[in-house]
Parts: sequence; structure tokens; C-alpha cells
Amino acid sequence: MLKPYLILLTGCLSLAACSTPTPPAVPKSADELANEQFVRLAMQAVYPVGREANPEWRQASLEVRFTIDRQNQIVDCQARPVSNPRLADRLPFNTKVAERMNRLCWQTVLPPMPSKLMDEGPTSELIAPLLFPEQAWDQQDHAQEAGVYARNAFFWQQLFANRPLDSIGRARLSGILDDQRNVSACQVLIEPHPMRRREFKQDNDLLDHLGHGCAHLDAVPLLPGQPRNAQGQYVFNVMLDYSPWRTRADLPGKR
Repeated sequence: MLKPYLILLTGCLSLAACSTPTPPAVPKSADELANEQFVRLAMQAVYPVGREANPEWRQASLEVRFTIDRQNQIVDCQARPVSNPRLADRLPFNTKVAERMNRLCWQTVLPPMPSKLMDEGPTSELIAPLLFPEQAWDQQDHAQEAGVYARNAFFWQQLFANRPLDSIGRARLSGILDDQRNVSACQVLIEPHPMRRREFKQDNDLLDHLGHGCAHLDAVPLLPGQPRNAQGQYVFNVMLDYSPWRTRADLPGKR
């Protein structure tokens, strides 16, 4: 089984790694270029989810094993210790980060895997190592980021959880809260996901559901220190990626 590895780093781990000379370019085949593009886009897809799983930026290493069917849908994902100790660069495995990743990995929207990277069987595996080296972190920035994650989770649970979906897309919700943090106005837009544009469907039933549900939300979380706008109101702007596998993962007993 061919298993592409995505090396997701926050930056160069040493000056030597940053300054290694690049060998002369060799012309690449169309398949090689397609594989490289897949790896690059998959890195972009997995890294933000890993970042959400480790909001405190604890030093950690882990790898996420995605199982993908021939329709490029995620049917399973699990976090575990990095299988190659050299790749982990002596960063410890963190069980709390792994537990969070086990819940969050279902929200990943990967690009379509090139057919030549797929296994011959019904599913293929993608193994994505995630490394979190030591990094200075501003406490205020951390609080803001954690607040965004909490608000996004609130909107997902209220509007999407347990709702079957047959398309992939991105929902944008924006609106105004009253003094009790209840929604007084809400606008909703659904649009293609940049990783999977062809699998978007203009689902008016979903749009109506989101618009109605959003307009009736109460006790919406505020971000830490969130100011009011010029009219003295609290506003919110939320972006949520949705997919069939993310909603299936919300079913009882799935996680």
C-alpha cells in the first residue's frame, strides 16, 4: 500500500535545515507534479485542524491516520504517536492533544487524492505527522484564538450536528447580537470549498435551515474582550467547513 506522508512543520527546525542548498531542478512528470500539489494542499488542510487541537501550543508530536474511500471521503481518522522516532525530533507525544485531534480530525477537508496514490482496495491511508516545537506564544492571542474555536464549535453544534449532508462546502454566517447575546439579525452564505469545488451543491434546504436556525440562536459566546461596534452592538462572523463525513462523525457512538 502506498502511503503518502505529509510533513507538517511550523517552520524550519534548525538553521541548517533552512539553509540546505537546493539541488538542480529535474523535469518532473505530470503524475509527480499532481502528487506534489496534493501533498501541498493536504498540508494546508490538515495543519489548521492540528492547530485547533493544540491551542495552548504545547510541545508535541503526533500523526493522524486518515482512511479515505475511493470517493475521497474520510471514513476514519485517528491520532497516535509518530511512528518514526527520527521524524518526531524528540518532541513528546501528548495524549490531550491527540484526544482533541481524534474529535477534530473529522472536520478536515482534504483535496482529492490522485488515483495513482490510492490503494487498489476500497480504502487508502494518508498519514499526516504534526510537530509542535517550542514557540513563544502571547497569552492574549491564545485567548482570542481559543474563543474563535469555541464560537465555531457552538455554531456547528447548534446548526449542523446530526444533520445529514450530501455535499461539501463552506458556510459563512454573520450577524448582530442583542444585550443578552441573542441573535437579532443573521445573514448566511454557502459557497464551494476551495479544496473540493466540484462537490459543492447549492442546497436551498440547507440554506433555509441555517438561516432560520441562526436567527433563533441564544446566548452566543463572545470573544474575549470583544468590543461593540460603532452602533453599540456585538457582531459575529463565523466560517464553517461542512462535509458528509463531518456530520456522520456527530452520530452517537461514532467517536
